[in-house]
Amino acid sequence: MIYIIDRFVNNQLHVLANANTIKLLEIIFPEEQKKFIAEKNHSNYVSEILETVNGSVSYEPYENNEYGNGTIASSKRVFNRLKNDFVFFKILFENIAKNNYRDWVFITHIYPASLPVLKILKLLYPKIKVIITIHGEVEYIYYPKSKFNKLIGSLYSLSFKIKNKNLKYLFLTKVSKEILVSDKILNENEILAIELPTFSDYQLNENMKELVNPLKIGHIGSSGKRKNINIFYQLARNLHQDIENGKLNLYIVGSLENDIKEDINPLIIDFVESKTGTSLPRELYNEKSQDLDFSIVFYGPNDFILRSGAAFFDTIAFEKPIIALENRFFKSVSEVSGPIGYLCTNIEEMENLIHDIASSPQKYSDNYLLFKKNMKLYKESLKSEKIAEDLKFQIGSFFNL
Repeated sequence: MIYIIDRFVNNQLHVLANANTIKLLEIIFPEEQKKFIAEKNHSNYVSEILETVNGSVSYEPYENNEYGNGTIASSKRVFNRLKNDFVFFKILFENIAKNNYRDWVFITHIYPASLPVLKILKLLYPKIKVIITIHGEVEYIYYPKSKFNKLIGSLYSLSFKIKNKNLKYLFLTKVSKEILVSDKILNENEILAIELPTFSDYQLNENMKELVNPLKIGHIGSSGKRKNINIFYQLARNLHQDIENGKLNLYIVGSLENDIKEDINPLIIDFVESKTGTSLPRELYNEKSQDLDFSIVFYGPNDFILRSGAAFFDTIAFEKPIIALENRFFKSVSEVSGPIGYLCTNIEEMENLIHDIASSPQKYSDNYLLFKKNMKLYKESLKSEKIAEDLKFQIGSFFNL
């Protein structure tokens, strides 16, 4: 049995990532039964995507408790999640031990406060094979932006110091392994690293078109201050003449987070009536993403170096060249794929670039077509079969498959 476990993630967050993880495990372990254990609504979304996947995947949904806001509610949430995780994993590990340790445990998301608890519990079950996918919070080891971030980073640092047999961390960028080993945070033999495809089955229209006015530039995915989207609104104000003259359209394709409520203005078109906390239906998300000429992102130099953003891989899926700030992750991708867009040293350079493209789009068409060609080739390298082959090789170097 392959247990695929997502703890305390609700609704659509990580849905494509989990669906594609299951697809990879179907390829790597074709004969094994698989059980996906996740929150009820999340589990339903994943099962809808996997309807077309051959193989045997069963589902064990659970209900997440709601605790509200405030200090007391937050304390209850932390306590109950820690307690529930301890009980859940203890029972699971006991059952696997009774089955002569034949089963595998793939944890696609774990509550950060539960990670040290799991690591300590795992010391009692050294034979059980566990692989934990690590998500974006791990970057708080390096660059916390608040006291809460610093606490999360400390939990990861503590967890990484607890060494377990037959437990590996799965990171979703290749550069993660290089950074963590170089900084002596983890050993090389503790890390698996892939670039997880998060592609849906959406079929693209073939559109190797040249650039024309109005230039369409948009941010794909959920938008908030954690992605520096407040900078996008400032950029729109600076480029208002190009927008008002019909040379440029700016978009946000995705939900708006509450912390940018004060920044929202009509210079950037959104598809949720400028309401925060409103989901964009996937069909509309796909349609509007495909309409763009460029995908724009505002990750800082130290953002998204230890994680992959699902929105970035949606950008790849839709084959949209990027306009971004220089960033170690984008540089590492460009080293593999060739240039897939423009990397700017600062916001002023980005503003000038967008103004120039909007003023003379034909001048940039050759570069644009090259970026799209490289995007397509990079996308080919991220097909599930190729990623599965890579992951199988890495797992096989640590475990007997």
